[in-house]
Amino acid sequence: MLRLTHAEIKTLIRIRWYLEDSRNYPIHIPDLPELFSIEENKLLRGFKRLFKVSIHRYYLRQSMLHAKQLIQDGAMIKEAAIVQGYSNTANFSRAYKRFFGYYPSTIDCGNNAGNGQ
Repeated sequence: MLRLTHAEIKTLIRIRWYLEDSRNYPIHIPDLPELFSIEENKLLRGFKRLFKVSIHRYYLRQSMLHAKQLIQDGAMIKEAAIVQGYSNTANFSRAYKRFFGYYPSTIDCGNNAGNGQ
């Protein structure tokens, strides 16, 4: 079983805050171990153990919820895609549909096209 020290738990919490606070620019998860001085294994397995979700899934959820909010607030789909790190709007739209079950183009600004996640 993976053991986490108090310091490692504090680091994982800081990483989660970092992911939440960095919604306006893309994060490269493989850079996080060096950035926060934590072993990659501790990051991946520790994050999942502590927060009950993989770091990749957590980041995807934060990104997609932020993108949805941007679009609901009137941003163009292309703008939301760029903010989330997608250079291709079609790739972003497909990822969005996989996550929410509908395309971002179905969002009527100010109205929710679905409950999403």
